[in-house]
Amino acid sequence: MLVLFILFAMRKSYLVIINKYLYMHSETNFRQYISEYKINIEKEKNKGRELSTDKSKLVCDEKVFNTISDEELFDIKNKSYIKEILENLKICIDPKCNNPRCKNLIYLYTNKKVGSTSLWGSINLYLSELFRTFHYHNIGDLERDKVYGISINQLFKILNMYNKNVFIIDIYRPIFDVCVSNYFNELNIHFQRDFNIYPEFEYKDTFVHRFLNLFEHYYSKYDVDYFNDVYNIGNCEFNFEKKHGYYQDENIKYIKLRLCDSLEWNKILSPYFGYNFELIKYNETESKSWGKYYKYFKDNYFITTNIYNKIKDNKQFSKYYSLQERESYLNNFSNRIKDDLSYGFQEAQLVFYYNIINKNEIPNILSNISLESNAPLCNNCICDVCKSHKKNIIKNNFLNKNHNKILIKKPQKLNKINLLL
Repeated sequence: MLVLFILFAMRKSYLVIINKYLYMHSETNFRQYISEYKINIEKEKNKGRELSTDKSKLVCDEKVFNTISDEELFDIKNKSYIKEILENLKICIDPKCNNPRCKNLIYLYTNKKVGSTSLWGSINLYLSELFRTFHYHNIGDLERDKVYGISINQLFKILNMYNKNVFIIDIYRPIFDVCVSNYFNELNIHFQRDFNIYPEFEYKDTFVHRFLNLFEHYYSKYDVDYFNDVYNIGNCEFNFEKKHGYYQDENIKYIKLRLCDSLEWNKILSPYFGYNFELIKYNETESKSWGKYYKYFKDNYFITTNIYNKIKDNKQFSKYYSLQERESYLNNFSNRIKDDLSYGFQEAQLVFYYNIINKNEIPNILSNISLESNAPLCNNCICDVCKSHKKNIIKNNFLNKNHNKILIKKPQKLNKINLLL
């Protein structure tokens, strides 16, 4: 009887141990899955470098990489992994925290070269003490912040679960302009030349001819409508009178802007944010070392009939530009169309071209300078040094200021709560 009594008294402890074992077993399997997932991503990336001419979609296509279901992710057994994700993003989940930066989050999840860095820098300059901002272009950028195995939509669901006030901003720019800017942003790689060190280049017409051969590649790579293709918000109509699209799902607000309306972004966004800011221009192609060649290209480029038809028939172009705006935009090409079918790499030529570039070690050296995390207009830091620097920029009304200059700071001792802000 005594033995039975002791076993009965200890039954709860045994159940706890058994449940703990089952939990750890599931957690271990889940983390093993995440580890294998990271390895698979690297394999796919390497495969893409060797075989694919469209590496961006290999990295950013969520249908390729998002194999974790919502049921798996939000299972109670995997709650610690969700918390780990938020810790990696330095997002505070303390329900007692009253800091607005812990509650208000802005995600600029957009295509490249659409003005998102200017908006990101402007918000950080004026509203960094009120909002945390994140700037992503694809799933690869999430991995940069040590977030693996989930889609951007699942991240938004996690934030909604913790009652965060989240703004998701996407920006539209006509596909031809996006292709040209991204082409010039990779000019160092295409011409195997560091234009920062060797800015003079004699064969300027080559910039036009090379772009025409690569246009199809850039078109397929950047013809992405994040509202439809990523967020699956197909029923959100763009309001041409208010110059933006808006959709809300619980705590998540989706906003679609256009680069052509950039001077009115403050007017459009301030009613949602509750605060004003002034837009600054940042990371512009014209301001870079190859800016003069970008200007030469814009003054001297021409396009083929095939390219013109792709621009004219683009679905996003019809969706986000009114009929009058489309006619005005297309008039820019009226004297630049040449019916020349000799331009445009075929698929085999494109694969051959990128295989040569990807196997060359030079692009690793000549890759474009990325925005440093401590660039004063593009960081989330609210230390006294950064706040003072930002206030000085505003006070001087941006006159004679180089906003791309990196702010050098002495290392500061940060406590745990600051790291979560």
